[in-house]
Amino acid sequence: ALITEKGNLYVGCNVENASYGATICAERTAIVSAVAQEGPSMRIKTIVALCQNKDGVMVDGCSCGVCRQVINEFALPETHIIYQLEGQLVSKPISQLLLDSFGRPNLK
Repeated sequence: ALITEKGNLYVGCNVENASYGATICAERTAIVSAVAQEGPSMRIKTIVALCQNKDGVMVDGCSCGVCRQVINEFALPETHIIYQLEGQLVSKPISQLLLDSFGRPNLK
């Protein structure tokens, strides 16, 4: 799920595919929904990436590199990703999770 600079909430889900490269992560589906509603100037204030295993238990993890790049391209300088690590919720700015990124600079 993500919250935009305008305060709107968008959710996403993984869309799996037999061709693994065609799989779309939840973060990107939420971003696509936000862009579809708010337009290309949409900016992410906060994004939460939480995962459950098949038994419904929360598991550690954070956004993949592809998602981190897409998040960065729609991020504000202060955009944080919240995720679970070793059973605890962690909040880190995208700038710490995607070093030396390319594409749209992380500027407002």
